[in-house]
Amino acid sequence: LCPRTGRFDIDGKLVTQGFSPQSSAFQALGTFLLWFGWYAFNAGSTLGMFEGAPVIAARCTVTTTLSAASCAITNVIIHYFMTGNNYSLNATMNGVLSGLVSITAGCAVVEPGMAVIIGMVGAFVYTGWSNLMIFLRIDDVVDAVAVHGACGMWGVIAAALFAKGTLSAEYGPICQYCYDTCEGLFYGGNGKLLGMAFLEIVMIWIWVGGF
Repeated sequence: LCPRTGRFDIDGKLVTQGFSPQSSAFQALGTFLLWFGWYAFNAGSTLGMFEGAPVIAARCTVTTTLSAASCAITNVIIHYFMTGNNYSLNATMNGVLSGLVSITAGCAVVEPGMAVIIGMVGAFVYTGWSNLMIFLRIDDVVDAVAVHGACGMWGVIAAALFAKGTLSAEYGPICQYCYDTCEGLFYGGNGKLLGMAFLEIVMIWIWVGGF
């Protein structure tokens, strides 16, 4: 396994020319198809239209939209200043996907305003991890590790920080008994949810790395 020929120069520095997208139109179309499908993914995670579920599904749709939009805008701004005042379609599209990934874990239990913040932070997480891959000379063609790996981890942590206990309790009797446990740290939670988030991340790394 090695980088594509011409991806890095002899000194290990990234070669910026020669790897433009095959089709910007298809790139944008593919991203919007993913964004559209994400609504079924997140809102459909209610697992049924039981009492109160339509409200939860609606909240999932709103938070998903806001996180994707805020992450895309933030990522464009970051890229604009990092590259010397250049706008990038790639930064926009990866910003959308990073925002979608960042909100998925907590889409049903965070408020819309917090979804905006989660998306904005997701842009910095994506940018940092993408640059780390380049620094390590890992040729991640579509920034999958930065988008899905790094922002996925941030999403799990964000859910543990911004989850609102009253929203978690809407899932019914199963969640009502663990009100304090389901309360995010920023809402006065006891920290158990955050601890479980880190444990989940570690176990996923072990599972994926092992298999």
